[in-house]
Amino acid sequence: MVFCYFINIVTCLHYNIIDTMTDYKDIIELIDKKDPKGLEELYNIYGSRFYAYSVQRWHLTEDEAWDVVYKTLETLVLKLSNYKFES
Repeated sequence: MVFCYFINIVTCLHYNIIDTMTDYKDIIELIDKKDPKGLEELYNIYGSRFYAYSVQRWHLTEDEAWDVVYKTLETLVLKLSNYKFES
């Protein structure tokens, strides 16, 4: 189940759906360097929107939605080095 959420957030990162001052490539670079700022930026930019998507689209409770967000972001950070993004 977390893998499906992981794919959705990777897709959001890749296509940069969310209009933001921080480029998704900068976030990926920070995460690759194990800089805590990368996870902070990832959470700040995508966390609340992914939470809202989880509640609205998948009809999850508040607790379930936050659990999905945290597990997805954690999985993303752990697996991100396995992916190569091309523009």
